[in-house]
Amino acid sequence: MKEIYFLIILILKCLSIKLPINITPHTTQTDISVKLSPYLSKLINKLPTVNLCIGNPIQCFDLSIDLTLSYTILQDNEIEYSIFNKNYNKNSSTTYKSNGKSFPYFYQNHYITSNIVEDEITIKLLKDNNENNQIKITKKFPFCLIKTDKKLEKVLIDGFIGLIRNYTSTNENYNQSMNLMNYLYENNLKQMNSKSFSLYYKSDNNGNIKGGEFSFGENYTYNKYCIPNQIDSFTSKENEWFCDVKFISFNDKNLKYEKRIYFHSLSPLIKMPRDPGMFILINMMKKSNEICEIITEDNGNNFIICPINFDIRIFDDIKIYFDNFNYYVIRPEYLFEKIKFNGKDIYIFKIITFEMEGTELIIGLPGYIENKIIFDMNNNKIGFIPLFNSRKEELYIKIKRIFIIIISLCILGIIINLFYINYETSDI
Repeated sequence: MKEIYFLIILILKCLSIKLPINITPHTTQTDISVKLSPYLSKLINKLPTVNLCIGNPIQCFDLSIDLTLSYTILQDNEIEYSIFNKNYNKNSSTTYKSNGKSFPYFYQNHYITSNIVEDEITIKLLKDNNENNQIKITKKFPFCLIKTDKKLEKVLIDGFIGLIRNYTSTNENYNQSMNLMNYLYENNLKQMNSKSFSLYYKSDNNGNIKGGEFSFGENYTYNKYCIPNQIDSFTSKENEWFCDVKFISFNDKNLKYEKRIYFHSLSPLIKMPRDPGMFILINMMKKSNEICEIITEDNGNNFIICPINFDIRIFDDIKIYFDNFNYYVIRPEYLFEKIKFNGKDIYIFKIITFEMEGTELIIGLPGYIENKIIFDMNNNKIGFIPLFNSRKEELYIKIKRIFIIIISLCILGIIINLFYINYETSDI
């Protein structure tokens, strides 16, 4: 299926933007609302970023993708306290312009005034998905520039790229226009074939994220998808990327769960309410013959750990169904990360259940590992392309390989037998 997908993309010959994912050290507990145990705190140390260049001459920044922001955030270098690792110098750019508007930015429980400004953004477009066939473009782009006199916890990134869902209220035109992908599509980049973007990450054998890709402007082809509800009001939750779930399937068991699932991009965990979370954790423990252990924190939150010599590939896929056909699949082995705890290596599973009321099912970073998620603004869909074979396909591949080996051995046996017969005949 992957080969067919890439063939279709090549045939379309579209212009698209592809930005590789880098890994930047990260020291703050972004998007984590409770105090975590020493197990989980070890996970919150890296944040994927993409490199974007702004200004003339260019200033390049490692920005993190935020699916809950509608605007791109940088920090003014004329500041008393720095929130980000690197700041934007407006005085050194000949194309900088302020439009006189301001926008409140909520960060670490504080409102910070941000000014809406404009400067050139420099990006490369790939033609025909060919790394050697690039078009460099420079366009004006509005973003938020913040400065603060509050001494807040610092993150070791340079800012955020906001990619919240499109919102068309005339009262929020300036807010909508600052969505990077919307702006490039609507303003002078009509050669982009699609107002959509995708995100996925790669990981190593220890569960550490080792890069990935953020791309937009492609005509994506996907079979599984969900349809977000229409936006009725401009609130942070209504404007996020979410779908309504019907049920969750794991280890040949189903759990009815008719609530929303939100797709975030900064949380280092997949966060679940108690019912679906414990449904998965308890079934994992049973599947492991209780070799894996559920840990309960003092605040009632739960997660699971396994010994380092345990084969984490035994777990079935987790499927979150939106109807009887469309689902989002998670491969559990990609959600385990190897960490050292009390001098021992263990696997920790990056799904945590929360006891607090109002907790929602939130897909964080681990849900994008080897899993391309497409945010399709053209068709108001969220599409899913697993970058791994299904368990049935894996079984078929194994059987096929065994069959090929058996056939090869039979053919080899026939050839050896014929050679032996010919050898004996020649002796006679």
